[in-house]
Amino acid sequence: MNWQILISTVVPILITLILFYLIKNYFPAYFTEKGKNVATKEDIEEITEKIKTVESKINIQTSGKIDYNSLKRKVILDYFGVYNHWERLVALSEANYENDCDIKNALIIEKLYEAKFNYNLKEGEIEVFISEDSFYNARKDLTITLLKLQQEFEIHLMLITKIIKTVSDPILRKQQRDNELTRYNTLLIHKLKEIRTFRNVLILYLEKTLQESFN
Repeated sequence: MNWQILISTVVPILITLILFYLIKNYFPAYFTEKGKNVATKEDIEEITEKIKTVESKINIQTSGKIDYNSLKRKVILDYFGVYNHWERLVALSEANYENDCDIKNALIIEKLYEAKFNYNLKEGEIEVFISEDSFYNARKDLTITLLKLQQEFEIHLMLITKIIKTVSDPILRKQQRDNELTRYNTLLIHKLKEIRTFRNVLILYLEKTLQESFN
């Protein structure tokens, strides 16, 4: 009976002491470590999310830069293509000497105006991507010289048309026509030399700008 009383008294005390020890020493460490693990997992998830966000921003910025530079290069090349078409049209077009030369020469002038108009449009587009001052300085002499040549060619067409329409004597008409043709061709050669020089300035500028777009 005494043993039973002793056991019933001591065992609960021992159990209480063991539980107290576990609660004081083991479980706090367990829950602390568990908390660390949870925090570490949450931190990793947060860091991973931040990395993904940064990568996404980098991809967007890189893609945007690539798209911008690609568009810039396209605009530059389109601009020079339109300029080149305008220049060739002015330099290589010839007056018509037939009886209906007034109509045909008027059509040539119309094509010149259209080419110049298209050039002006591309000129406006390229200024969105290139410093206006530097671009203006690179193209100024070239476009002014070509425009003057176009004006001279228009005068040439009008003079040829006038000769064909008003001079009835075939010999005199041919003589005046040839004189006008010689006058204009002499001027054309001189202007084309100037254009070649100014054209090289523009080409070097555009080439440099294109190279910089790859950096």
